[in-house]
Amino acid sequence: MVTFKKIALICGILIYIAISFILNAVLFIYPLIRFRIISRWTRIFSRFLRFILRIKIDIKGDPLVLNENGNFIISNHVSYLDGVILSSLFAVVFVSKSQVRNWLLFGWMSEAGGTIFVDRQRKNKSVDYIRKTTRMLKRKVNVLVFPEGTSTNGERLLPFQTIHFQSPLNSKSPILPVAIKYTKINAADINRDDRDKICWYGQIKFYKHLLGVLELSNIQAEVVIYPKIYLAESQDTGRSRKEIGEALYKIILNNYPLFKPSASAFG
Repeated sequence: MVTFKKIALICGILIYIAISFILNAVLFIYPLIRFRIISRWTRIFSRFLRFILRIKIDIKGDPLVLNENGNFIISNHVSYLDGVILSSLFAVVFVSKSQVRNWLLFGWMSEAGGTIFVDRQRKNKSVDYIRKTTRMLKRKVNVLVFPEGTSTNGERLLPFQTIHFQSPLNSKSPILPVAIKYTKINAADINRDDRDKICWYGQIKFYKHLLGVLELSNIQAEVVIYPKIYLAESQDTGRSRKEIGEALYKIILNNYPLFKPSASAFG
């Protein structure tokens, strides 16, 4: 089964890259709809990945927003699986750190899907990042951001990088906060002892961790969809990106910590 998953994953990624580059070439002269179509293709592919990885999702909140466009979607971040799950629900373009460009296969996949890269080492590039993200939102493309800036082990929510909220301020786009947590591995409740089978925060090499995920029989996750924040409304006029970030942080913080204490903690 693991061998089948590996083959299916590699073949699926190669097909996704090929079709994405074709779509980019064909739609290049149609900038207003180009990434709306590509983001829908990404959602189809992410649902295929969910099938391969046997990920089941419980959704809490309004399911009608899953088919909307032009939302600035933010979420907590504990694993690369977060992106698979959320992009299988929403048609999105990702925001990612620039280092992902250099990852074998996954870097090509990110480029093909229109990922907006953030160069954290060169602050002068932030203007370019904000411009690209604002343009996506104005063209009614959903943009998915993990404002912590990196993944964690689920113990605590890292402070949000407020630069991300400049784009929805500029475009007056609604912000859609969601929270993701993993509840079961192989049909058993996840706790702090086995969370690293799902969480990836640099503790081991990416590909080694992915091989471990492929060995799992099934994964269950919960996605909470909160009410949108409409920045175009009068009461939001004049709010700074720091204030917006703090308000969103408090919303997502309600889900922490993500994992139950291990059994040994009660011994």
